[in-house]
Amino acid sequence: MSLRLERSPNLALRTRRPAVTVDGTHVPAEWGRVEVDLSPGTHQIEIAMHPTRRWGVGTVTVHARPGETVVLYYAAPYGFRHPGRIGTVPQAHAGAGLFYGGLAVCAVLFLTLFLLAVR
Repeated sequence: MSLRLERSPNLALRTRRPAVTVDGTHVPAEWGRVEVDLSPGTHQIEIAMHPTRRWGVGTVTVHARPGETVVLYYAAPYGFRHPGRIGTVPQAHAGAGLFYGGLAVCAVLFLTLFLLAVR
């Protein structure tokens, strides 16, 4: 099985390594492509942004057949409270609206304070 782990677009979250478990067993992983050997059968795959704090958790059940390659895509979220997304096609990052909305509010506040200070 092959995992494609996409970093979070949020720069503050990019320094974290993903936590990958297969059937409850930790699998060492880095961002990018990760190869995992699976025996034929049903397996529970869980990927999170942090091993103990459980940020950005995405879970999927995979049915592995002999000789078959399964490719899964995981997209880390923009923020801590959003789930990660995992599937057989490239996934969109969760929480974009809240992330960009927060940036827009900060920009408007900064611009307002700047204009008030210039007066």
